[in-house]
Amino acid sequence: MIFVNVIFILCAIRSSDNTILYIEDAQIFLKYEIGKSSITDQSKYDLLIITPRKFLLNVLPLKIHKNQMGIKTFVKTTESIYREYLLKGRDRPEKIKLYIKDAIENFGIKYVLLMGGRNNQRFSF
Repeated sequence: MIFVNVIFILCAIRSSDNTILYIEDAQIFLKYEIGKSSITDQSKYDLLIITPRKFLLNVLPLKIHKNQMGIKTFVKTTESIYREYLLKGRDRPEKIKLYIKDAIENFGIKYVLLMGGRNNQRFSF
């Protein structure tokens, strides 16, 4: 079973002259190939790691290790969550919360690891 979410903004008001702009007609074309779905669509996972893109290369060894230990793991960047949940959630923390909720419901996530740091934080490793 495949679910597709489509969001249409049907109208807008131009404030300069109080004109209502609207869409009269729209078409949606979907292309789907059997066997071409992403791995996250097919599998169940144990661990979700959420990290900013700048830490992604540092997180990949942990993901590989967890998968080798039998903990099915996938990584999601905060930037991709913000893009996917553009019209959901009031702010960035709520978008992450909603993504975690969806990951639990859709992928069977049991554990979540949030990675990141403060802006301009110095590291002395």
